[in-house]
Amino acid sequence: MLRFSLLLFGVWFGAGIGAADETAVAKPAPISQITVQRTWCYGSCPIDSVTFSSDGRASYSGFKSTARSGFYTGVLPLEQFLELASFLEEQNFFELKPEIGSGNIDASDFMVSVVRGRLPYNVTFRLGDSQILEAKMRKTLLAVADAIDWQRDERASESGVRGNLRRPLTAYEKHSFRDRKPTVGIFSN
Repeated sequence: MLRFSLLLFGVWFGAGIGAADETAVAKPAPISQITVQRTWCYGSCPIDSVTFSSDGRASYSGFKSTARSGFYTGVLPLEQFLELASFLEEQNFFELKPEIGSGNIDASDFMVSVVRGRLPYNVTFRLGDSQILEAKMRKTLLAVADAIDWQRDERASESGVRGNLRRPLTAYEKHSFRDRKPTVGIFSN
């Protein structure tokens, strides 16, 4: 009888723990960033990248065959970001393979990267399989990017990096550079 009671208690207690664990696992971390990239091809494919952040920031980099070239910043309202995150969840984005389609050397790839709980998940759509899903992703994500009022980011360098690109010299480096003599070549005219 004692064994039976302990067994029932174990089943009841274990079921309670399992239910709590399922709840914790069932609720994933929120999406904090969504990035869309279109890559090169041998023709006039647009090459650009746009990033939406849950804090309202948006950034755009246009490189080739795009309406705007260079680096831009913009604002994306939280409601729109949450709509995009919801759209990706509805498309079962996190269950997709990392690479869809076989690709073609002359075809542009469409890449979607999503950060959830500080972990990135990337899906690259290549020419071939799942063209309907790719078209749906392109249409939805790029429409949001097109609606943003982009402002040129004058602080960005040609590489897109902002700020001071050089670190200050250490005392040793300052001393070393000051005392350096020009190198002497082996061959002279």
